Amino acid sequence: MTQNRIFPPSRWLLAYGVLCIAVGALALIWPAPATLAAVTFAGALLVISGVAALGMAIAKHTSHPFYEGALGVLSIVVGGWMLFQPIEGAVSLTILLAIWFAGRGLLELYSAIRWSYRRAWMVMMGVLNIALAVLSITLLPGSAMIVPGTLIAVSFFVSGIGVLALYFSAKSGSPMGQPLA
Repeated sequence: MTQNRIFPPSRWLLAYGVLCIAVGALALIWPAPATLAAVTFAGALLVISGVAALGMAIAKHTSHPFYEGALGVLSIVVGGWMLFQPIEGAVSLTILLAIWFAGRGLLELYSAIRWSYRRAWMVMMGVLNIALAVLSITLLPGSAMIVPGTLIAVSFFVSGIGVLALYFSAKSGSPMGQPLA
């Protein structure tokens, strides 16, 4: 049996949701006009979102600190690699994003199994991000200059909407899921 609890809505949660949506919008505005710019930009966006997710997990301003913390570390590692290896180009960016999408998708599916709250949303996000990983790899190398920005936009927009839904749910006092184990 799952018990429910209310956690106070955090400004970190609100900021993270807004940041995810903003990152998605920026990724659509600049669809990689140059390989170096796309690698640097995507790497910086991942590091920023990773720091936000990690901060939220460390401060325990989330109902899923493991998920947010692991996503934060994953985003910082992948984004940092892209920033320090920009010459590798758009093909490397696409491969790294596929790894990031797959990792994120697996974390979301894990969260869907572990917690009852937002289960359908987490399954949808997990499946979406794993599908984006497969799509990223299958479209190589011809579309590597445009695909990464578009895929980042899709993932961040949908994630931002989910995080904002969690924030407003917490703010209204809706019950949050507890671990099932």
